[in-house]
Amino acid sequence: MTGDQVNVGIAVRNNPGITSLSVKVEFPEELILTSVTYPQVFSSFATGSNKMQSPFTVSWFSGTSTDEDVNDIFAIFTFTVSDSAVVGDYPITLTYDEDNVFDSGYNNISFEVKNGAVTVYDHIPGDVNGDTKVNMKDIVFLQQYINGWEVELREDFADVNGDSKVNMKDVVLLQQFINGWEVTLR
Repeated sequence: MTGDQVNVGIAVRNNPGITSLSVKVEFPEELILTSVTYPQVFSSFATGSNKMQSPFTVSWFSGTSTDEDVNDIFAIFTFTVSDSAVVGDYPITLTYDEDNVFDSGYNNISFEVKNGAVTVYDHIPGDVNGDTKVNMKDIVFLQQYINGWEVELREDFADVNGDSKVNMKDVVLLQQFINGWEVTLR
């Protein structure tokens, strides 16, 4: 929602072993970059641009000039959603110059990029009872609604899978979300 903070991790997966890495992260002006942290997953820390604006460059190189095959999050971007943001998706894209990602033999390493997005809502998806939290109370409330109890809710808030229906699929998805599964509520 507008004014909220959101963390977006930049990760390496299926790493064959690299000595250098440099990527550019682009994002729209509705996402205000407030900080970038660099977990030490490689033998040395990554570093980044000195200005908190798009595009933001993150670079890393092995201080020992050896290949490292780490697979983890190496940068975490913290954004604040601007008050001017409207409901919708705000893309975060990653690009790189193939000459800036290489192994200890200076061989370029190509890789697939999976871009992401921050989705801005006008409500908290899954907050069925309206208390600004998503927890077991929401599941109970949703189950009562489905079972015909006289409870009021906004169906668009309860339709967490986005199929324009409120049913047991929403209960299951909400339970998975609360249990920490990697699912998205709509």
